[in-house]
Amino acid sequence: MAVVNKGVVNNTIFVFFSDNGGPLARHAAFVHGSNHASNWPLRGGKGTLLEGGVRVPAFIWSPLLKRRGRATDQLFHVTDWLPTLWEAVGADPALLPEKGDGFSHWKSFQGKYENHYR
Repeated sequence: MAVVNKGVVNNTIFVFFSDNGGPLARHAAFVHGSNHASNWPLRGGKGTLLEGGVRVPAFIWSPLLKRRGRATDQLFHVTDWLPTLWEAVGADPALLPEKGDGFSHWKSFQGKYENHYR
């Protein structure tokens, strides 16, 4: 792996996540021609506010994580990535926009649960 060969793996964070659900057949004309998907068992799909349109799989891996191999059902919004990764790299939170929409989940990823109320 390139990050191992370069010697930077110990200071690396990998994040993988999907975009929102697959397009429904009734909306296929608006999304790449006739492409559509099944989001079963979730209801809805791309362009809806139901779980099939907004719930996505994701994972994060890093040797910086103290607690590994855990799953969570904690609410995490795309706007949470910036403050989460910002805190992970030790950047000054005062430099983030004052009225940002996201919350940092870095402590939660470390196993120190913090409940955020939206």
